[in-house]
Amino acid sequence: MNDACDFFLSKTGDSFTLKQEHAHWYQVQGQLLATVAEFCDFITFPKLDLFVERMYPDSKTLELLVDKISEFYVQHFKEFMKM
Repeated sequence: MNDACDFFLSKTGDSFTLKQEHAHWYQVQGQLLATVAEFCDFITFPKLDLFVERMYPDSKTLELLVDKISEFYVQHFKEFMKM
């Protein structure tokens, strides 16, 4: 699992976790925001081992996502909603 660790997982002791700066982190947090789910099981198969991490909403990331989505709406979408 070392290659995956370098790419999108970080290792602390004997355990692994998804790097918070990786796109997968934001994808899962966005899905949690959109679905209002309590958690999401992130599952991947990096070469020889199955990796499962139960992920919960992260309030700082969710706030950042709402800010980015709001900014996108105002800059690129709002003008098309005028009736």
